[in-house]
Amino acid sequence: METLFQAFASKKDIDVSNLRFTLCGETIHPSASPESLDLYDMVEIEAAW
Repeated sequence: METLFQAFASKKDIDVSNLRFTLCGETIHPSASPESLDLYDMVEIEAAW
């Protein structure tokens, strides 16, 4: 997920350390994988800065 987070931050021109990504209200650790998060189609990850 770290690569995805960095790409998102770059696109928004924000430092990735200033972002917090959540899934169902729980913070996602950058080292998490889609498999460990049990992601499925149409899941929405939220970003806040």
